Amino acid sequence: MRVGELDDCSLIARPLTQYRSLNCVSPNYAEAYGIPQTLTELANHKLIEYSHTLGNLDAQFEYMEDGKVKQQSMPSNLAVNGTDAYLDACLSGLGIAQIPAIGVESFIENGLLLPVLPQFEAEPMPVSLLYPSRRQPPKRLVVFMDWLQSIVIKTNRE
Repeated sequence: MRVGELDDCSLIARPLTQYRSLNCVSPNYAEAYGIPQTLTELANHKLIEYSHTLGNLDAQFEYMEDGKVKQQSMPSNLAVNGTDAYLDACLSGLGIAQIPAIGVESFIENGLLLPVLPQFEAEPMPVSLLYPSRRQPPKRLVVFMDWLQSIVIKTNRE
């Protein structure tokens, strides 16, 4: 399974669903720096940057507006390249993070994270099942893909 945009590869991709991202901060961060109410106020906050290639100096807050993906540069003191480190950094009060809702809804419900600028969510991330290119995929692969798709459909209805 792959979450995010697909790189050009020799694998076949079967789309499963999309993950909505939420903008979050910890209560400690909110107490120390406040919660931005507008995009302009992001200039006074720190973004925890998630990057597959660490070293990118230009952190971007991504959001959708009028059906288009837009980005706003933000200050950042930290870049991570792992989901656990990303969540831990946000929980530790190191800045704003844009995390898939499926991974943070329970933290928000329990008051461990607070939503930020909910009207400016990032573009949903596609979730795909990847498998080798074959004319006739093995029956067990087809059964597995169909089963997984049925779970995704059921989960999306709830």
